[in-house]
Amino acid sequence: MNNLFMQEKDGQIISFADDTVIIYKAENWFDLKVKAENDLNNLKDWFDKWLHHKRLRLAPQKTEAVLLVAGRKIKTISLEIEETVVESQEKVRYLGMLLDKNMTMGAHIRRTAEKANKALAAIDRLMPKARGPREATRKILCSVGTFSSSTDSPIHIWARQRMEERSTEKTNANTTMFERWQEWWQGEADTGLWTRRLIPDIAPWFSRKHGDTTYHLTQLLTGNGRFQTYRKRFHVSNSDSCIYCEEGDTVEHTFFTCMRWHQKRQEVETVTGQLTPDNIINKMLEDAKIWTKISSLAKYIIDTKERDIRVRENRQR
Repeated sequence: MNNLFMQEKDGQIISFADDTVIIYKAENWFDLKVKAENDLNNLKDWFDKWLHHKRLRLAPQKTEAVLLVAGRKIKTISLEIEETVVESQEKVRYLGMLLDKNMTMGAHIRRTAEKANKALAAIDRLMPKARGPREATRKILCSVGTFSSSTDSPIHIWARQRMEERSTEKTNANTTMFERWQEWWQGEADTGLWTRRLIPDIAPWFSRKHGDTTYHLTQLLTGNGRFQTYRKRFHVSNSDSCIYCEEGDTVEHTFFTCMRWHQKRQEVETVTGQLTPDNIINKMLEDAKIWTKISSLAKYIIDTKERDIRVRENRQR
């Protein structure tokens, strides 16, 4: 097969494993057709002789062609390889990439998005919002279909970091990734305000050696869950008042000030020290035992609150 590259031809051959393409350049449509047809027919003759000894045959009907015209209005081209006619297509697939005639990569992006959406839809059935797999398992499953259209999103920052690892030491690449990610994190305007208050510096959080985020901890970290202000926002509840003390029921109120959980908080704080929104994450990151204590507290609060809300709603019906 190496002799293929030594054959006389007008096109440039690019080969990877068993995938081979021939690229032609020409000033006009007619010259392109003549160059391609002469080469392809000569190469077919060479292949036929080479394959004859292997008791194999070339299948010219499997040949694909695309005109890379970058938006110019040029008609399609038909290439005749002996008795086979190869019509140029809107796009062809090569090494997992869809190359379209306008070189916009639009077809490839759409195909990738569709595959990612299908994968994520399948994964979503494995990962219900309530409970489901642990964080480590979720990370593995989500990596199958992660896709984002924002070039400044964490997944693109991570992708650039992976490329930089090839030319720099891993430590430097990680530092650069976290710096970029921190800029993105601080640049977010109105979203994730509570989470950013809890985790102002993301590097220690993602570099931690212990602790999974559970169904209950996620509600503490995001403020999305069994909180009346959140439920009223989505018309699940008519009131945003706490069901225990009539104060505005936010995530901060539930976990840090509501007297319903005062005794439980005190029990945990004998181990952790006083907990506030500004120090709770640092304490969790410092000690695996503290992480477990706070995780258990979150579970107790959320489970009890879910039960009490159900009982109250059943009475009101």
